[in-house]
Amino acid sequence: MTTFPAPASLRSAGACGGFVNALTATGTGLRGIPSPRELGLPAKFTEFRPVQIEALEKILASPKRWILLQAPTGTGKTLIAAALQKLTRKPMLYTCVTKDLQDQFCKDFPYAVELKGRDNYKTAFYPKISCALCMKSKKSPRCKWCCPPDCYWEAPCERGSKDYECLRECPYEVQKARALAAPLAVLNTAIFLNEANYVGGFSGNKHWIVFDEADLLEKELMSFIEVSVSPKLIEELGLQPPDRKTVEEAWIEWMNREAIPKVTERLKQLEEEKDWKTISLDELRELQELTRVKAKLEFFRHEMEATMWANCTEDMENGPWVWKPVFVSRYAEKRLWRHGTRFLLMSATILEPKQFCRNLGIPYEDAEYIELPSIFPKENRPIYFVPSADMTHKQKEAEWPKLVEALDTVLDLHPDEKTLVHSVSYALARYIYANSRHKDRMVIYNDTAGRTGVLERYKESEDPLVIVAPSLERGIDLRDDLCRVVIIAKVPYRDLSDEQVRKRLYSARDGRAWYSVDAVRTIVQMSGRGVRHDGDWAVTYILDAQFGRLYKEWKRAFPGWWREALKTITLKMLEEV
Repeated sequence: MTTFPAPASLRSAGACGGFVNALTATGTGLRGIPSPRELGLPAKFTEFRPVQIEALEKILASPKRWILLQAPTGTGKTLIAAALQKLTRKPMLYTCVTKDLQDQFCKDFPYAVELKGRDNYKTAFYPKISCALCMKSKKSPRCKWCCPPDCYWEAPCERGSKDYECLRECPYEVQKARALAAPLAVLNTAIFLNEANYVGGFSGNKHWIVFDEADLLEKELMSFIEVSVSPKLIEELGLQPPDRKTVEEAWIEWMNREAIPKVTERLKQLEEEKDWKTISLDELRELQELTRVKAKLEFFRHEMEATMWANCTEDMENGPWVWKPVFVSRYAEKRLWRHGTRFLLMSATILEPKQFCRNLGIPYEDAEYIELPSIFPKENRPIYFVPSADMTHKQKEAEWPKLVEALDTVLDLHPDEKTLVHSVSYALARYIYANSRHKDRMVIYNDTAGRTGVLERYKESEDPLVIVAPSLERGIDLRDDLCRVVIIAKVPYRDLSDEQVRKRLYSARDGRAWYSVDAVRTIVQMSGRGVRHDGDWAVTYILDAQFGRLYKEWKRAFPGWWREALKTITLKMLEEV
């Protein structure tokens, strides 16, 4: 039977041995799944669906360290995770990519303890100041924001001393202690990566670590590893890019000669010359950014000599200057996997498990792949491929008008239904809005700052609005009449102007597969925005002719439940409906 190593803090009798044997020891075994009520789960969960029982039985039977669970919308992945924690009686850390998903999980499972970023916790005596500006371990073992304004801050203030009553525990640290002690804790992935790698509190603290929306884990790890120097810091330090901006060796020399010395000098000035009792908030923020950037630059200098990175800076003169590793699998063991004993990775779009494992440095032989069917009838989620325009960049001038014509034909068929149009780019969204016959129904936004307001307007309106926008394939729940029609205007290939994407595509044997499967993953996510429960329905139209080539080559990557709902029709057939 396969065994797997555990962090030192979790090594105990039976903690890292055969998993089935451990289950038998706790009385759970494989003799059937108790009901949610018997497990002590919230009363709203009266019974498990058959697919949930199937998933739990397969997870419990597997000795593998990594469980990859592909489960479409509506499966109830979070209930599977919560039930697994109850069944195994092992502490679990559930992570997700947004605060909204955190909030929903804690709403469903009120006994879970949530930890958000420091900026979400306000200090007791300085309500305008959050724990993000913590001064602990800078010049003092305590943070002055946790003391009353009249506190004599320089005096010793140790637990048990006469002055200790004026010291208040940090709200963030208090909440973190609760999460560390809880059987079920909830963090977003970014906070987990930061805490586990820099602070250490969640490294080895939980037996199970769950990554929800796990297909985004490569991207999350990339964001954690990447190096970024802000325009503000560039201006304040007077940083100048090297003359040979496209030569990697020039940037290593630049870091040694220009960037790291200037950052170090400014840090020394702040640390030695400022009165820590009266330091300004701007100076404190600058100190924190400088500390972070110095560590990142030193890490980057070392890594750039050892592996391949990409300069992803768009504005070389003003910044931000951004560098990303071409592959993150190199960093996965140290940054992710050493922090837990077993892992449950859940997503509707794992798709290609071998490639998924390669991307994240997971030994495929130590991973269990479980694929669940959709619980929604295929009649409720039809997908029509209507090849109408060849949406390659080279054909833009000739093909974009054809796309708008086809899109208008679809909207003619659905005059009274709210519609989501995935435009992939802001430029295409603006073109559609400017040229569509249904412009009066449409709402768009021009940047991420405008997204929330426009999306709320769309949801609250009783009119059959059409929202046209990029980046709406995740994080939105448009159930029932909020969305009856989904239109995919363009196959969502990654932007090849991104240097990291180009190097990833052309420098690896599986580059083309990675690039194509990423588009498949996004299409599946796009089509899932409208059908959110087993009584819901929505119809999806794919208008880009490029989809035909993608589907022919990568049909196997699309989930079976998705393929069964797909039909190809012509625009003429659509016009005749």
